[in-house]
Amino acid sequence: MAQDIENEIRKCKICEKFQRRNIKEPMKPHKIPGLPFEKIAITDILQFGGKFYLMNLKEFLTKWLDILMLKGKTSDDVIDEFKRIFDRHGIPKEIVSDNMPFNSVKCRTFAEKWDIKITTSSPHYPKSNGLAEKAVGIAKNFLRKSNDLQLTLLEYRNTPITELGLSPAQVLMSRSLRTKIPVCDRKLKPKKNNNNQIRQKIQEKRKREKDYYDRNAKSRAEFKREDVVLRKEKEWVPAKIEEKLDYPRSYLVKDEEGIDKKLDEAGKKGEEQVDDRDQEEVNKEIANQRQEIEIENRGEREKREVNKEIANQRQEIEIENRGEREKRERKLPSRFKDYKLY
Repeated sequence: MAQDIENEIRKCKICEKFQRRNIKEPMKPHKIPGLPFEKIAITDILQFGGKFYLMNLKEFLTKWLDILMLKGKTSDDVIDEFKRIFDRHGIPKEIVSDNMPFNSVKCRTFAEKWDIKITTSSPHYPKSNGLAEKAVGIAKNFLRKSNDLQLTLLEYRNTPITELGLSPAQVLMSRSLRTKIPVCDRKLKPKKNNNNQIRQKIQEKRKREKDYYDRNAKSRAEFKREDVVLRKEKEWVPAKIEEKLDYPRSYLVKDEEGIDKKLDEAGKKGEEQVDDRDQEEVNKEIANQRQEIEIENRGEREKREVNKEIANQRQEIEIENRGEREKRERKLPSRFKDYKLY
């Protein structure tokens, strides 16, 4: 009976619409770049304290963090800030970002001219840009707590990374930065880094993270063109696979309104085949099953009440048969006859 109920739920359109998300899939970490500032992650624009910030820019290899203040939130403002960063550190090969405004025509044209690959994360799936999302919390704390943002960033960039034993500045610039904390000159001299050793340490840390994350993960089969799927937004909505994108587990789908959208594997599930039976017949069958369950439960309750009544009767009979032995009559001593006892 339980299996029949489960099958009916799977065929129910309303249940399908409000069901939970899929079980998470095994982690697919980003590829570790071979050189500093080769690959960077950027999150969306944030308005904080009346100012616009390109929330943060974080480098995949060195963990270098930048919080950029914009004049506005247009594509031109974002591109201008990009140029200021790139003229200091060089042009990266790849930018991993959210969709807005980095998916605009102007940003795409800029990236093409400057030979930059832009990889956008899937909507409603921020895990695909996890490095930048992690840095969001750090950046927000800096904006809320610090009186001097640039000095705070300087100290952050000079703080060693746990798994590397080197600071972002040491990995990116091969030297420590001078701060307000006194330090001898020899500590500020450049030292050559072993990039292979740095990448190996990062790889070992990611392997531990992946092993921990994948304990409860489950792989799923890939979808093909024209497959009917469910796309997770606030609720599950039907869609159809148009094509498989170059990114892992990513598809271009068309919804019921004919709009093309990007879809991540973690945000969808295959649509169940719906029975052609009339809905009234299904409701009638469910009502009959509920009635059978109610009858069974009622019989169990009556049985428990009968057993309880029998147990009470047995207890009364035992008390009557047990009897009580005779007790002597108690008489108040004569010396207390003039007193009122309590």
